Amino acid sequence: MIRGLETHEAKPKYMTWTEEEFCQGLYLKIKTDDVKQYSFEEVDMFKYLGTIFKRQPGVSKEINSRITAGNRCIALNAVLKNKGISRKLKIGIYKTIIRSVVIFGSEVWTLRKEEVQRIEIWERKVLRKIFGGKIGVGRWKRRTNREIYEFFKEPNITGIVRLQRVRWIGHVMRMNDHRIPKMVLIHEVGGRKRLGRPRQ
Repeated sequence: MIRGLETHEAKPKYMTWTEEEFCQGLYLKIKTDDVKQYSFEEVDMFKYLGTIFKRQPGVSKEINSRITAGNRCIALNAVLKNKGISRKLKIGIYKTIIRSVVIFGSEVWTLRKEEVQRIEIWERKVLRKIFGGKIGVGRWKRRTNREIYEFFKEPNITGIVRLQRVRWIGHVMRMNDHRIPKMVLIHEVGGRKRLGRPRQ
């Protein structure tokens, strides 16, 4: 008897990259040597090692997932609201723990303008928790974006993402030519562009 990977039939899913529309409820049927038949459901999105993979290009859902994970991290960490802890320590916690959760895997992100705005708005929300407000004319006022980054004195979150992408491209370019990441990077995609506007 050959022993290998064993898993429950209901757990494995599969996904295909194709131009055809996704149809819910399709199953892949496989027969084994002992004449048993197994069915695996086709999906249009799945999460693997914390990263979301989709049939359609784009990282919008991945960024939503990362921001949600970052918010959970903030909710579990009461340090940011503790007035007895210095701002320097709070910034260190943000940079090493909270921000790292949000930008995990960002080396391969292709960000659109709206996605850049979304993660920058999230970062400013966190920094406002750290730096607090300011006293205006008889009342507390929210700090402006410029004031937030003057206090922070660091590149914003999209600057860090760009830096990580540059580091990753350098790492890939130093790989041997037979490594898959290097082959994917330098490969020229064949085929012709279809007529008409891109699908939404």
